[in-house]
Amino acid sequence: MATGGLNLSFLFEGVHESLRYFQEFGEAARINVVGQITTVMHDVIMNRTPVDNTPRGLKKGAGGHMKERWKIDLQSLGFGATIGNPQHYGRTLEKGEYRVVGPRTQASGSGIYSRQAVGGIIKPLLDNPAILQDAIDTATGSLKSRMSRLITNRGA
Repeated sequence: MATGGLNLSFLFEGVHESLRYFQEFGEAARINVVGQITTVMHDVIMNRTPVDNTPRGLKKGAGGHMKERWKIDLQSLGFGATIGNPQHYGRTLEKGEYRVVGPRTQASGSGIYSRQAVGGIIKPLLDNPAILQDAIDTATGSLKSRMSRLITNRGA
């Protein structure tokens, strides 16, 4: 998806108890639940993406350019998706590859990162399984509620 940029791809196999519930409703429900989870993760990633609103950043056209370029690509079959961004400087943000510490960067671990995304944009999300679990819980809770209303209304 994002050549030279950043990608987060994931595949949920039917091992997660929250997702098993949707298997009985067929492929449309499976795609819907993956879409919901991916949307929540997309929002979390967007919130971690630095924005350069300094006069210099705006003059360069950087501003929210990275933030605006995140795209979601759902797999047509199964429980999978990719969230990607084609911006070439995504690697610098993710890997902490700034050359020097400045007013908008800071040293952390083995790299120099944007102060708005210390440790990278995606890696902290992967290092904290609670974030993905929250996304799953949010999406599946909402969908289970909608599905029960549909089933109740169909039976009425």
